[in-house]
Amino acid sequence: MPPAASSLPPSVFRLLPSGPMTDPRSQTVFLRYWGSHFKSQRHVEVLAREFRPLVACCWRCVLVLERLPADASWLLPLTELGVQIECLPRPRSSRDWAAVWRAWRLYRRLRPDVVVCDNIHSVPLIAGALAGVPVRVWFKRSMSSHYEQMRRPTLRERLRFSERLSAALATRIFAVSQAVKDELVGLGFPAEKIVVRHNPRRLIGLDRAPDRAVAREQWGYHDQHVVIGTVGHAVPVKGWDILLEAFARVAAVDQRARLLLVGSYQAPGEQAHYLKLKEYLDAHGLGDRVQFTGHLTDIVPALRAMDIFVLPSRSEGCPNALVEALQAGLPCVSSRVGHASEVIQPGVNGFLVERGRVDGLAEALLKLVQDDALRAKCAQHAVVPPCIPTLEEYAEQLAGDYETLLSRCLRAL
Repeated sequence: MPPAASSLPPSVFRLLPSGPMTDPRSQTVFLRYWGSHFKSQRHVEVLAREFRPLVACCWRCVLVLERLPADASWLLPLTELGVQIECLPRPRSSRDWAAVWRAWRLYRRLRPDVVVCDNIHSVPLIAGALAGVPVRVWFKRSMSSHYEQMRRPTLRERLRFSERLSAALATRIFAVSQAVKDELVGLGFPAEKIVVRHNPRRLIGLDRAPDRAVAREQWGYHDQHVVIGTVGHAVPVKGWDILLEAFARVAAVDQRARLLLVGSYQAPGEQAHYLKLKEYLDAHGLGDRVQFTGHLTDIVPALRAMDIFVLPSRSEGCPNALVEALQAGLPCVSSRVGHASEVIQPGVNGFLVERGRVDGLAEALLKLVQDDALRAKCAQHAVVPPCIPTLEEYAEQLAGDYETLLSRCLRAL
């Protein structure tokens, strides 16, 4: 039996499969450079599903974290699969050569055949190239910072040195939406190197969720209320300020309208923006019609309480919240970000609006609030399109991608 998680040393956490294994020298080694730490157990469960088909193929799987979670039981979905977990300090920048050296030493010890990284990409890709890792995959999950802030890029941002280096070193780039791929291609990145792989649908617990009446009662809503809701957190890129302005216009026309803002607002990077939102509410007398839930471990009851879901973000790579709302059967209004244009059919399951436009958002919301028949029709068609895979389909798809890339690399040797 494997040792208990709490008995392992804090600096390096390793657990190899307890069942029969092939000679490690003949195993394919897959390394996922997460590079950060787990902020919720949900991340662990999602990663475990991604590892499962690789483990089934007898690949030796390694996950690199910044540090272990305070609760070691979070790691059980991974350790029960036999995933080996290593800890390395988080890189301080894209040119943290000490971090490159640490990653290179780890790669030389483990000899991975495939390395996959996400938002922390320069260090693992440089180290992978120096260590001769055959397959190096970069998941590009977000748009550029100037796009998020809706401003012109600086000269440095146009040059995008770290991203261009990562693109050159990566064997393949997986963009999480067509919008992310289009941005990269527009900057001159080779289109043939970029593949779109949408995030999977991840909402769980719908079958165990409370019914609509119970969920609405939890938040103090009655049958006559029309509840507009969103899921995110209190930072400018999520567009809650835009949503509040649009809601003020809706609320002035229809007294039934209510707004539920689901997500954290108390973290250090959120408090200043949250205070501005509260000031706006107080100035417009909307405090009794708008609720902030704070962070919720389970968002399903909140989704159950909503009549309309809105994604007012200024930028998204591939917004999971939009897919989760469709899974919950909600008509959706979304800014044109990420894969919104790929999952929302205007007038069928919701509406699309230009990002940052209060007037367009207010108009779309008012249509759904005032027209009960239209809202019911959009809810009936609120389903996740086939282009968004299930977690199992996504994991199998990625496993096939990695195997194909590795086979090509080995044939080329």
